[in-house]
Amino acid sequence: MNRTTIAAGVCIAFVSIALTACNENTGIGTNVLPADKLLNPYFVDTTTVLSSIKLKDSIPSNATNWNLLGSYNDPVFGLTTATLYTEVGLPGNMGSLFFGPHEAATLDSVVLQLPYNYGSTTYYGTLGAQTFVVDTLSYNNNSTALLASKLYYSDTSIYHSSRHIGMATLIPNVTQPVTWYYPNKNVSYTYTPLLRIRLNNSFGQYIMTCANHPTATDSAYYFNSVITSNFLGLLKGLCISVSDPSLLPGQGGIFYINQNINGAGLFFYYRYYNQPSSSWDTVLAAFPIGNNATFCHFDHNYSTTRFYALGKDSIYSPNVAYVQGMAGVKTQITFPYLKNWISKINPNFLNKAELDVPVNMSATGSDLPASQLYVVRDSVGVESNIPDFNMGLSWYGGTWDATNHQYVFNITRYIQAILDGKETDFGLYLIDGAEALDPNGAVLYGAAKNPLNPTQRIRLKMYYTPLKY
Repeated sequence: MNRTTIAAGVCIAFVSIALTACNENTGIGTNVLPADKLLNPYFVDTTTVLSSIKLKDSIPSNATNWNLLGSYNDPVFGLTTATLYTEVGLPGNMGSLFFGPHEAATLDSVVLQLPYNYGSTTYYGTLGAQTFVVDTLSYNNNSTALLASKLYYSDTSIYHSSRHIGMATLIPNVTQPVTWYYPNKNVSYTYTPLLRIRLNNSFGQYIMTCANHPTATDSAYYFNSVITSNFLGLLKGLCISVSDPSLLPGQGGIFYINQNINGAGLFFYYRYYNQPSSSWDTVLAAFPIGNNATFCHFDHNYSTTRFYALGKDSIYSPNVAYVQGMAGVKTQITFPYLKNWISKINPNFLNKAELDVPVNMSATGSDLPASQLYVVRDSVGVESNIPDFNMGLSWYGGTWDATNHQYVFNITRYIQAILDGKETDFGLYLIDGAEALDPNGAVLYGAAKNPLNPTQRIRLKMYYTPLKY
C-alpha cells in the first residue's frame, strides 16, 4: 500500500469519526468552531424571544465595599430609598477614655460621620437638601445586635426607637474635606469629604455615663474591649434613614458611603479636667463603624412609573424593558420555540449563541447604565449563573458598550445545554452586576421587532454549521 492510499484512508477514518461524534450532538462545536473562524457559517436571529419585566426580589446587602444612603425620585423608576443599618464598635484607645459618672467630663458634642466614597462615584441623582434621621436599634423587644457573620437582605428591617437621637437637613458636600482642630494641643485632623450629622447631647451623655441602665453604674463595665458584648447591650446599633416624602421627579440623591475610610464613626468631643496639668483638656473619642456589621434596606415606589400595574409584580412587555440596581425592576427573557428551531436542523454544530441587549438612551435620560450586567437563570426563586459565566468575562461579556449603546452576552454553552436536553429553559433574567452597590437604571428595547429599526430589540443570534451526510 503506498503513502497516498494510507493518507486517504486516514482522512476517511477521521471524517467518519467526526460525523459519528457530531451525530451524538456533543456540543463540541462550541469549543472548536467559533463563529468568526468558520467558512460561511449559517446564521439566524429570527428565534422568538419574549421579554417581561419583574419587580426584583430581595438581595444580600451586607459585606459590600460601600453602602448606599439617601432618597431619589427617578423620573423613570420612581422613588427609591436606601436606609443604612450599622453596628458601632469600641475605640482602640480604651485606656485613655475618661468616660463614666466618676469622671469630671463634659460633653461638647457627638457627631456621626459618614465618609463619601471619595475618589470614585460619590452620589446618584442630585445634591439637593435632604433630611437625615438617626435612631438607635431597640433593646426592649428582644432584638439581637447586628452580627458581621450574618447574611442580611435588602428587605430586612430592624426595630428601632421612635425617639430620634439626631435629625438634620443638609445639602451634602461631596468635594470639601473636613478638618477638626484640637485648640489646646495645636493638632488638627483632616478627613476626606463626609456627611456629618450632629446627634443629641442627651444621647451622648447617656453613652458617656451609662445613665439609667439597669445593670451597671460604671462605664468601665461597657468600655472594655474584653467585654464588647456588654457595650452592644447598651448600643445595639444605629439606623440612618432619610425623611423626604415630597421629592419631585429628578429631586434627591443616593450617596455612596464608605465606612472603611478614615473618619467614619461616632465621634465624641468632650472636655475633662487633667489633674497633673491642672487644666481642662479637649478630647476626641472615635467609636468606629467601619469593619463592623452593616447592611442596607432598599425601598422602591413604582406607583408613578409607566410600567406599574396594580397588584402585579410581573408584566409582559414586548416593546420596552428595564434593569435597575438596588434590587429594583429586572427583565425576564425566554425562548419559547427554541426546541422547534433545533428540530429543523439536525445534526448541527452550534458555534456561537449571542444575546444582544440594546439600551434606549433617549428614554434612559440622565442615568448612566450599569457598567456590567449579568444574565442569570432562576429556579424556584433561586438565582444562579449560567455555564458561560464560568468562562470569564472575556467570553461571557455583559460589559456596557458605550459606543454601540448595548450589552452583548455569549450564552453559547447555556443554549447548547438546552438543545442537548441537559438544561431546562426557565428563562433568563437581566440584572445589574453590582446591584447591592449601584442605584443606576436603564431603559432597554424590548424583544418585539421594530419595523423602523429591526436591530433595536433584544435578540438571540445563533451561528451554526449543519452537517449533511
